[in-house]
Amino acid sequence: MSKKDNFSQAAYEMFGIGRGGSKREADKTAEKPAESAAMNVEEDEMSLTVAPTVAEVKPLEKVPEKPKTTLLAEGSVFEGTLHTKGDVEIAGVFKGDIFSEGNVKLFANIEGNVQGGNVELVTSSVQGDVSAKELLKIGPQSVIGGNIKTKDMICSGRIVGNVESSGRVTLTTGSALTGDLTAATIAVMEGALMEGRFKIVKK
Repeated sequence: MSKKDNFSQAAYEMFGIGRGGSKREADKTAEKPAESAAMNVEEDEMSLTVAPTVAEVKPLEKVPEKPKTTLLAEGSVFEGTLHTKGDVEIAGVFKGDIFSEGNVKLFANIEGNVQGGNVELVTSSVQGDVSAKELLKIGPQSVIGGNIKTKDMICSGRIVGNVESSGRVTLTTGSALTGDLTAATIAVMEGALMEGRFKIVKK
């Protein structure tokens, strides 16, 4: 090793200058990668903040509303035709036809035809034809003057007309039927009156 190399080596070891460069420059050189890495992290964090992920929002499904019940209070009088998808309860006087996809409950006199899913005559008189998709119930104080078409029927009142049933017909004690009866099953309780022909058919 030459004298010049020895001097440079000694100066570097004592003062940090010479061949190895200054100590400050070396420290700056060592700091640069760390600063650069920190800057990259900050830039990445800023990019995440500026462009957040937007969640997909689905529209709410509309819940179908149940049709409301049509009511006719006692003392009321209605003339016309009623079409409804909901239930029907009538305690007033109704003159006209009733067509309902729901249940029909009658407490008053009806002059017209009645059609519904389930039809019940509590204390009612119907002068017209009655059609029930499922069940027709006729109370002890109720009367139907017209033809009947139903799946099942329980009669405790009086019927003047023909009855066509695809299911079971029950005539309870005190009931009366004047007309022809066709059904898959017929049950006549003791004390029931029947005047007319009856026919039992397969379901």
